[in-house]
Amino acid sequence: MDQPVDWSKNQLYCVSLDYAWEAVRKALEGDAVVDERDEALWRLHHSPNPEGVLAPDEIDVSARVQFKAVSAVARFEKQLPFSRPFEANTSNLNFAGTPVQHFGTWGNAQGFDERVSIAYYGSEHQFAVRLLPAEENHEIWLLAMEQPLGNSLQTCWEKSMIHMLINYSPDEQPAEELWRYEFLENDRLQIPMIAFQLMHDYPEMIGKNINVLPQSYQVLAVSQRVGLVLNESGATVRSESEVAVASEAVEAAPPPKAMIFDRPFLLALKRKDVARPYLLAWVANSEWMVAMD
Repeated sequence: MDQPVDWSKNQLYCVSLDYAWEAVRKALEGDAVVDERDEALWRLHHSPNPEGVLAPDEIDVSARVQFKAVSAVARFEKQLPFSRPFEANTSNLNFAGTPVQHFGTWGNAQGFDERVSIAYYGSEHQFAVRLLPAEENHEIWLLAMEQPLGNSLQTCWEKSMIHMLINYSPDEQPAEELWRYEFLENDRLQIPMIAFQLMHDYPEMIGKNINVLPQSYQVLAVSQRVGLVLNESGATVRSESEVAVASEAVEAAPPPKAMIFDRPFLLALKRKDVARPYLLAWVANSEWMVAMD
């Protein structure tokens, strides 16, 4: 998550690769060392241990040692349906000029509080909502901002959590500010539908060395698959990663809130009791969205 990114493009992080790499490290049974000049591999090697980002029964990790080769696979699937669906395609939504399918609600619809809360509302260009699936241990964050903060997904996520004051409870706000945290009759929420399947290899890591003295290993394969669906019914995320290495070689009536995700935003899926998301994405364009028919 800490790698510098190009904010003009969609960016995606998923924790499955960290789990696979951690399994390789354990299988090597020693203090592995990676050359800092191999930047991509060095970043992966020095990523925080992912333990706890997902519960043990939510992630399947396996490692195999055969002769002088080590391979590891990490996979997970989470289905996060809402207790009741949102409304789909209630009006037109253009995301950066492209018509896309979307879901949301207008006004305080029945069961709204069970499915979404407003974490922060500064203006129609800067706000954060938290979607609440039926599975109580998980949550889906969507953060709209004037511009991304920092140069990496991790920095953007961490600074946004502070800058938007979304670590604070509405109970701690003065009475005149409570309207910012309540979904009122004329407020609108519109979220683009997302559906993608991505497969990515990491050629910049292939052939690089991992040293576990007196042995040296070479990276043979690093790959990751991530699929995400987010629509009026809920979210489904699937991911599988594989790593293989081998010995070397307001006081009046408040104004209506328009929470419309029609410009780049940050998307995070996480467990409620863990600060680090298991999926974090910067959605810069409509490439991952469901186009209008």
